[in-house]
Amino acid sequence: MVFPDKSIGVRAEVTKKLSAVLALFTVCSAAALGALAWLTLEHREAKGGLPAAVIAAVGIAVVALPALLWVSVAMIRRALFGLRSSLERGEAHLREAQGVARLGSWERDFATGKLAWSEGIYILFGLDPAKFEPSIEAFYERVHPEDREAVRASMTRALETGERYEADHRIVLPDGAV
Repeated sequence: MVFPDKSIGVRAEVTKKLSAVLALFTVCSAAALGALAWLTLEHREAKGGLPAAVIAAVGIAVVALPALLWVSVAMIRRALFGLRSSLERGEAHLREAQGVARLGSWERDFATGKLAWSEGIYILFGLDPAKFEPSIEAFYERVHPEDREAVRASMTRALETGERYEADHRIVLPDGAV
């Protein structure tokens, strides 16, 4: 079975939207600061006093930059809310499709060695998620003994080469059925 990683597309979409918002914020901030610098240089008084134009520019910057920041944060929140809703809908569709097709998916965290199983995997393996903690060792224990070496070799090859992990194998259910 092949288990596609849908999170890559979501990460790319989040990065794209946040980059656009941050670019807008950067450009507006630079424009405000540039205007302030220009006004300061253009209207500098010989006696060292600040002209009214500089004081006005500072006032505008003090008011405009927080407002711009607030708008940027609001845009980021709106983008993230939309992405979260989209991700939740996608996850619901994936759960439904896996249930209909009697499939499941799993992920492995290589830093901790822990596995995360979808609802479908628990169902396929005949296990209760409340009573079973998935691990790579527990997975291998449930692979049919005649298939274990091929599954391990496929997993090792995927880790060493970066290829997708694919393995067709039998599983042994808790009651001993295959």
